[in-house]
Amino acid sequence: MLKFWQELEAHKPEIRMSLGLDRIRRVLDRLGRPERHFSTVLIAGTNGKGSTTRFLEQLLLNSVQAVGAYSSPHIFAPTERVRVGGRDVDEATLYRVVAPLYEKFPDLTYFELMTVAAAQIFTEANVETAIFEIGLGGRLDACNALDGVVATAITGIDYDHMHVLGDTLTAIAAEKADIIRPNRSLVTGDLPDEAERVIAGVVAERGARRIPRRCFVLPDWAGPVYLLHNLGVASALAETLGGRFAPETAEAVLAARPFGRWTVMSEKPLKVIDGGHNAQGVGVVAEEFAARLAESSRARIWLAVGAAKDLAGIARALTPVGIGVTAVELAGDGWHAPDKVLASFPAHLQRGIEREKDAVTAFRNHQGEALWLGTLRGLNIFGVKQ
Repeated sequence: MLKFWQELEAHKPEIRMSLGLDRIRRVLDRLGRPERHFSTVLIAGTNGKGSTTRFLEQLLLNSVQAVGAYSSPHIFAPTERVRVGGRDVDEATLYRVVAPLYEKFPDLTYFELMTVAAAQIFTEANVETAIFEIGLGGRLDACNALDGVVATAITGIDYDHMHVLGDTLTAIAAEKADIIRPNRSLVTGDLPDEAERVIAGVVAERGARRIPRRCFVLPDWAGPVYLLHNLGVASALAETLGGRFAPETAEAVLAARPFGRWTVMSEKPLKVIDGGHNAQGVGVVAEEFAARLAESSRARIWLAVGAAKDLAGIARALTPVGIGVTAVELAGDGWHAPDKVLASFPAHLQRGIEREKDAVTAFRNHQGEALWLGTLRGLNIFGVKQ
């Protein structure tokens, strides 16, 4: 089976996007619309989709519902993308479903294949509610082709993937707002004013029910505030679906977040891995990290993002924390351009460029505090497992 997954990745690399709903709609129709056998929840947003999906999954499992969850990208293995009853699908099941789809529908992208496979697996498993994390944007994302959507969420809106979604918050919001369904619930996180106007207009036009995220404080919570924001979105969603948020379960729910969402590799010295890869994402994580440092002279940030990102915005978000930055050269990524990433920072914060594997070794062996930001692709080279 390993050969199959390697072939799939070689022939359909995930970075090769081909947005649009015609292909996946045609395939879902030919398969008899498997997603009509369960209720679907769509979760979009610039940041926070993955952790919100996992938190909602945990909250619904607490209500003894048969729950499925679909998220991307994977870090360690493709099986992470499809979860049933709180567990990753086994490789044999995923292969059994994906392989014939790959042969029968060769024009589907990697993401579309996995989306269709998830719908089939959830149907086979008699899932009642399935949570689908939008891959990119919303309007043209494969998940938006699914029928039976009972609720949606937009965790937040900021600048990212601007070469695809547009270079204004208004344009980005319009792309994400298309997941909103008529007469269905929409839960939103905190939105900037430009995005708020777009979302409010689509809600009114489609007659959706707007629900704000829940706000709460957990006195004993030692993690970052942004995860509480995402839990607030998930808890509001859970209530619309008949579940509930019990404060006494909060820490367990938060602990179930995916790898790479404020993953603490070491407490002393503090070493954290986080998948933040845009200005908003890296900013909130870096501020949280810096607030926990006694002094920042030994601290270091490893930044693993491509040059297609908003490098000026990322630099503006990270520069105020005053921690030196090493740009990571991403193996096999044609958009990496680490020299451009490094050059976006003031000279006094530039700590050079390191190849991916060398950067991981340096991160692990660094004698001071360390923060890894950006891609989680292939992070199994850190020697960690879920």
